[in-house]
Amino acid sequence: MAFFERRFIRKNYMIRPALQIKYLATVIGVIALTAAATYFAFWSSLVHSAGLEQLSAGDMTALERAYQINFIWVVIVLVAAFGIMSVLVFHRLVGPIYVMERAIKNLSRGDLSQDVSLRKNDELKDTAGELQNMIENIRDAVLEDRRKIQDISAKVPVDVKNSLSTVTKWFKID
Repeated sequence: MAFFERRFIRKNYMIRPALQIKYLATVIGVIALTAAATYFAFWSSLVHSAGLEQLSAGDMTALERAYQINFIWVVIVLVAAFGIMSVLVFHRLVGPIYVMERAIKNLSRGDLSQDVSLRKNDELKDTAGELQNMIENIRDAVLEDRRKIQDISAKVPVDVKNSLSTVTKWFKID
């Protein structure tokens, strides 16, 4: 199993609530505008179709009421379906961004121990893989530098080490 396909289930679907709510509101707004335009277009076509002039005022009112109720149910189902789908799809995108942001923050603090792990169905796996490669390369470079410092330190005479220790105390270098 690759590092980015570790199996775990995220329980919090609202990782970036402000961004996710804004996105969800946009989706619902688009659905509402599309629904309103569709409602008026179909209603206009229905009202102006041949044969409706034979209906009584009561029948026409009943037809309009039935049309409105059915249309409202269709819109409610669409909003619910697209809303749920948007949260789930957006979660597959925002979740990896959150994981990568956390890894970058830890990296900026000097913590090279964290690996970038995404779920199997998450998006941005290529980007996460490149970030993981970068962390591993930095980790390897730091370990190599530490090994070189130890090798050099072992070759430096004790009296020079003591002098360097004194100098570093003067300049408060740790």
